[in-house]
Amino acid sequence: MPDPIVFVSHSTVRDGKREALKEVSEEAFAALEADKLGTVFQYGYLDPDKSQVHFVHIFPDADAMDAHMVGAA
Repeated sequence: MPDPIVFVSHSTVRDGKREALKEVSEEAFAALEADKLGTVFQYGYLDPDKSQVHFVHIFPDADAMDAHMVGAA
């Protein structure tokens, strides 16, 4: 079995946008869970000073990652 693919993204959180980010992230994660069945793990977190958000996704293979990225652009 091949090793899983771990994808981590990092973004800056603009001042005053943390609550909006939380709402959008919850909606996006729910949609991803329903539509991107090949994604075996997803998690988002803020760094300690809450200026950066990090999203972690784990895929069993490249095909699952490709399917996950459809529509991301």
